[in-house]
Amino acid sequence: MEAWYVLAADVRDEIDALRMAAMINHQGPQIPARVLSKSGSYRVVAGPFNDISEAKDAAKRLKIDLEIDGILIEPVKKR
Repeated sequence: MEAWYVLAADVRDEIDALRMAAMINHQGPQIPARVLSKSGSYRVVAGPFNDISEAKDAAKRLKIDLEIDGILIEPVKKR
């Protein structure tokens, strides 16, 4: 994870997560989103983004267009 991401949701139902990812993917201009499974829940993650500015712009669009409060995820630093 060397890029910025936006956590759009953390839900228990896989279908809900897939629906949300599809809604985000169909925004114009497109915001790439996918579902990640993690111990009984499903996270909808948007990205990758090249920098914090792109990630903030995507989070702002999610809030305005879909009323989703996204959480920025910083890149993991290599040692």
